[in-house]
Amino acid sequence: MFRPFRLGTALLALTCVGGLLSAVPAFARYQEIRIATPLPQQLRDFLPGSELEVMGDDDGAVLFLSTEETSDQLRGMGIDFEVLIDDLEAFYSARMSQGEHRGGGNFGIFHTYSETTDELNAIHAEFPNITTAPASIGTTDEGREILSIKVSDNPNVDENEGEILFDGVHHAREIMTVEMNLSFCRYLCENYGIDPVVTQLVDSREIWFVPIVNPDGIVYNETTNPAGGGMWRKNRKVNQGSSCRGVDLNRNYDFEWVGTGSSTDPCSDVFRGPSPNSEQEIQALTNFIDAHEFVCWQSYHSVAALVLFPWGYTSAHTPDDATFRVMAAEMARDSGYQTGQPTEVLYNVNGAAFDWGYGRDDLHPKIFGFTTEIGGSGFWPAESERDGLIAENLHSNLYLCQVAGAWLDLVSVNVLDGGNGALDPGETVDLSVVVGNPGVLVPATGVTAHLSVDDPYLLLEDASASVGTIPPSGQVEGADHFRLT
Repeated sequence: MFRPFRLGTALLALTCVGGLLSAVPAFARYQEIRIATPLPQQLRDFLPGSELEVMGDDDGAVLFLSTEETSDQLRGMGIDFEVLIDDLEAFYSARMSQGEHRGGGNFGIFHTYSETTDELNAIHAEFPNITTAPASIGTTDEGREILSIKVSDNPNVDENEGEILFDGVHHAREIMTVEMNLSFCRYLCENYGIDPVVTQLVDSREIWFVPIVNPDGIVYNETTNPAGGGMWRKNRKVNQGSSCRGVDLNRNYDFEWVGTGSSTDPCSDVFRGPSPNSEQEIQALTNFIDAHEFVCWQSYHSVAALVLFPWGYTSAHTPDDATFRVMAAEMARDSGYQTGQPTEVLYNVNGAAFDWGYGRDDLHPKIFGFTTEIGGSGFWPAESERDGLIAENLHSNLYLCQVAGAWLDLVSVNVLDGGNGALDPGETVDLSVVVGNPGVLVPATGVTAHLSVDDPYLLLEDASASVGTIPPSGQVEGADHFRLT
């Protein structure tokens, strides 16, 4: 798995060299290139808003997605690089055609738009008591539905519970983001009533999924590459006055929309659109979010193996920077992904989802949003990689659901006795409990511990103990004690 190279916070102060930016033609040839570190300053100046996209690092070098035109520009700038894969779309398509599930005119083991719709309907049919029926939050320019589904113990009731949002496919070629949404949705349903953590989450949270934010883009990739491997990124918006189509949906949010980290060129892969919130997909998603009270938001992307958090448009920190860093580190516990702001590990981006979610608290409660860049060997990884990539992000998903509300953890039980730490025959002892709240966002209030015994030789005189309020990331020893003889 690739690991990203740390580009450094100095990127924020750098501006694009306007005359060097390239536009992506309708049928661009995408390449994977390798540039040795340290990266030359001229390249650092070029990165924000350019057609280069960091894919990871490789033994003292950075791997980039490039285009033929951009690679020609790099040569003109005198920047040395190695072309590892000359035609990524052809490479991915060939790999998909050789996969275990090849043939049939679909994406192999990965889900197309229609297959995603079928899977959401199948999940609801199997688990009608803990899911809503898939519902549209809006339509695209081409009339396709943007579907959502909710997992909760009373799915059709808006309860006073912590809400979490997972989404995928802001960018059409990032196919693993669909898989991450569908697999976690099904995991919650299949383990409800079996796994105590999952059961508690479903009983105490409202967990929402929008697996495909960009239906038109993913369908276009299916049209051009039915077996998989298509490299279209944007939506399919017809841009007035231009023959180039599409807007980068993750540069279209109405927060710090103007700036470096995006492009005003409709032919660019990072074209931010004619105006903030101009795209029907973003209007649908933001209206949906504003109608809820999401605490956490996991927006999946690929392929740089990162956990990113605000701010994206600047290297300045949010007021909650320490909390973001604690959360990101825990989210990356199993995956080993690098964490940080985009300016620290990639380059600055503006008009992005997590900046809008956190920054526009005039529209909705402040959202702790993250962009997790799934790792792997490319935008269309080998089919054999799918399950491993899902598994390494499972803890991240569960953790984000946990911290969207209070979460209790029994830290220790202390025996207050004559001194030997044990209950001796005929002895009456008090037991104290220390309870933690590993959630970093919400305090746990009105906490009470209850004790039961199944030994006939033990007499339980006081079976409950008040713990009170436990602050986020805090631990409290109950003032009341259990009494046992």
